[in-house]
Amino acid sequence: MPYRYPFGPLPPRAPLLPTRVDIVQPRIAPEVVAPSADELDEVEERAWELAEAERFTQAAELLEAALRPLRKGHAAKQPKVLELRLNLANLYVLAGAFRQALPEFQRLVPDLAARPVPDQELIWQCRQQAAVCQAELGEGTSALVELRALLAEEQREMAPGSPTLFPLRQQVAMLAAGVGDVTEARRQLDDLLHDAHRAYGSESAIAAEVEALLDHLRRLDDDDR
Repeated sequence: MPYRYPFGPLPPRAPLLPTRVDIVQPRIAPEVVAPSADELDEVEERAWELAEAERFTQAAELLEAALRPLRKGHAAKQPKVLELRLNLANLYVLAGAFRQALPEFQRLVPDLAARPVPDQELIWQCRQQAAVCQAELGEGTSALVELRALLAEEQREMAPGSPTLFPLRQQVAMLAAGVGDVTEARRQLDDLLHDAHRAYGSESAIAAEVEALLDHLRRLDDDDR
């Protein structure tokens, strides 16, 4: 008996074509090639040209890109790389990029300390700059703790009343005032003024600057009463 579709058997299906499966090869990240010494010199020269033109952000971006392949392992502690890392941190400060500068200075401290002959003054400078960045980011209390510790450490290494420490002592005093401890700030500035008179005389620029700061803090005290 003849059948008519759809009431009879289904017509034979066409054979299924084999399904094509595309095998995607995993992407291999391009190998990052560290710049040569000559290339680093060229980058440094270009960065300083930008910095001299006050294009600090562009200078920092240029250095950061060159240093990226050298961030890990032994390469990060090579003298030339350490120098460029320090330049990068300082460029961030000049650009007002304190959030980027802070970790740069913090990472530099242990790497500089690990050198065969550590430059202690450079390490102190990095710690001081890191604290400045903290203060600029609103972390005044943490910055003050670090600066006080740094000042105590430097005072153990230098003669009492050393003029070398005048800027740091002034910075500690003003940061103390900034976090609300005006009494302590005035005490520190009084001590600093005494040492400035002894080292440079009462007519010196540093003495005049400290006296102006003391007058300002006294006026603030009078306004609060």
